[in-house]
Amino acid sequence: MKATAKNKANPAAKVLVCSMFDTPHLVQSALDQGAMGFVSKNASPDNLVNAVYAAHRGEVYLSDDIRDKHHRIDDEKQRVASLTPRELDIWRLLALGHTAAECAEQLELSLKTVANNQTLIKDKLGVTTSAALVHLAQRHGVIQFN
Repeated sequence: MKATAKNKANPAAKVLVCSMFDTPHLVQSALDQGAMGFVSKNASPDNLVNAVYAAHRGEVYLSDDIRDKHHRIDDEKQRVASLTPRELDIWRLLALGHTAAECAEQLELSLKTVANNQTLIKDKLGVTTSAALVHLAQRHGVIQFN
């Protein structure tokens, strides 16, 4: 996540955002608009105090829970990026609800190859269920539901 601190309307203002909504897009948008920090409402009072001091010093601050969440998302993105093109094709079809046999037929692979790749995909992504594969595929734009 890119951290910036440019308040275009009033460069001297030190704005901190405190919100119960802490999606990566919202946090990045707040920072892009000039916020000096973002603290979730679930953060400890110490995080809010630290954010105020950091803003006063001109530093960008993210509360611990937001920073941890974004580290997990970054790790997840790296795991997704580690998939081979074949694994991505198989993951996409599985996430769309195709069986391993249907994937094998569409991709002109053996059922054993698809099954082996399915296991590798789950291992690389750190998931154990098909539902988790679908959820992760949607979150990373591998599939989209209208």
